[in-house]
Amino acid sequence: MNTSNTHKMKHPETTSFISCDWGTSRLRLRAVAAGSMEIQGEAISECGVARTFEQWEKEGKGLSRIDFFAGVLRRELLQLDPIMARHTRELPLLCSGMASSSMGILELPYAALPFSLDGSGAITARVASEILPNPIFLISGVKSTGDVMRGEETELLGTAALSPQLPPCFLALLPGTHSKHIRVANNSIRGFDTFMTGEVFQLVSEHSTLRHSLHTREGTDFEFFDLGVEQAGRAPLLKNLFQVRANALLKGLTPAQNHSFLSGLLIGAELQAIRPEKSEKIVLLGNDVLKPLYARAWAHSGMQSGLIEIPEKVYDRSVLTGQWHIYQHQTQQK
Repeated sequence: MNTSNTHKMKHPETTSFISCDWGTSRLRLRAVAAGSMEIQGEAISECGVARTFEQWEKEGKGLSRIDFFAGVLRRELLQLDPIMARHTRELPLLCSGMASSSMGILELPYAALPFSLDGSGAITARVASEILPNPIFLISGVKSTGDVMRGEETELLGTAALSPQLPPCFLALLPGTHSKHIRVANNSIRGFDTFMTGEVFQLVSEHSTLRHSLHTREGTDFEFFDLGVEQAGRAPLLKNLFQVRANALLKGLTPAQNHSFLSGLLIGAELQAIRPEKSEKIVLLGNDVLKPLYARAWAHSGMQSGLIEIPEKVYDRSVLTGQWHIYQHQTQQK
């Protein structure tokens, strides 16, 4: 087992690779044809970085952290073999997200701002393990003076590569458990902020006293979602949160209606923090679950800046495209 920094290392031409998006709670592996960026196979597991790290601490049995994580990757890669009708063992694994965190395969330092969207400033490392024949290429995250991210910068890099029509200056909105607002100017990330919108929603709806006034259900009642967005602009969030309880006691809102109200309230509060610079466009990324909610909330927030929505098919390939661009820039320079 060994590790080495891959900056400016030369490797044989790669025609296919495995995209590894390893988040805190989920692992997503995709076999990709490098030329066309066509996804040839996919395997998704609930073995996120947090669970894998906890298992290593309890069940590692003397294995190094790298070897234990490599064992998980080897097991999950077996799911791709029958899909692709061939072995994947020779393909490089390009890993972003929490794989390079203190709980991941190997902790790497964060790259500093400004961070070029050509991938030249990324901090990377090549990791090898006797347990896994695939070479592992780790991609680190980015830090500012008061914030950090791992993975979102790779998504944005890939999105920019797939979307040449983007303006030179924009604010990218990446919804999620920890939403990111990333300011881009002249093809470089200049700053960003993190909003714990998704996590607060989960904590309030599952663990707070307000949970008794809420009920999870499929779909969103947009009438009450819009009320939440509008309320977010009228009072501070800590005051607004108790409206969930008051809605049930005084206004007769059902738990399902309140669930939509809380969603609008929290997303609306996040959007209230945006202060676009003059003529700055807002670029909205995300899947087809969260993105429509943010687009609707933006329309009801009273913001004047234009909103550019990235299509789902582009966003779905943003991570693997970003990984590939970083890999090419860092390992195949002539």
